[in-house]
Amino acid sequence: MKRGIALLLLSVVAVSPVVLFLFLGGNYFFSDKQTYTQEWMIVGKKTSRGRGKGTYYYLMLQSDAKIFDLSVDVDSFSEYQVGEVCTLTLCKGGFGWFYVVDYD
Repeated sequence: MKRGIALLLLSVVAVSPVVLFLFLGGNYFFSDKQTYTQEWMIVGKKTSRGRGKGTYYYLMLQSDAKIFDLSVDVDSFSEYQVGEVCTLTLCKGGFGWFYVVDYD
């Protein structure tokens, strides 16, 4: 019984990254490459400490009733202020999920 559970867990751990890569990679590689621009208001800023990997920086963006956390580098984090408008360039993926191409 313990061997069966261990084998099941090992299978899930081994197969999950492959399935995730196929889904996200398929969304990216089968995209239509037509870009869309949207303006989002910066409503907040936050940082998160990784486990020994440094600090991650996020801008909290809002458009209509949607709130989105955009991961940015430290220079962009310092440059943008709460209340400014950020323009996102988006691309519609092959499975219908949008992904961020660029931000300004």
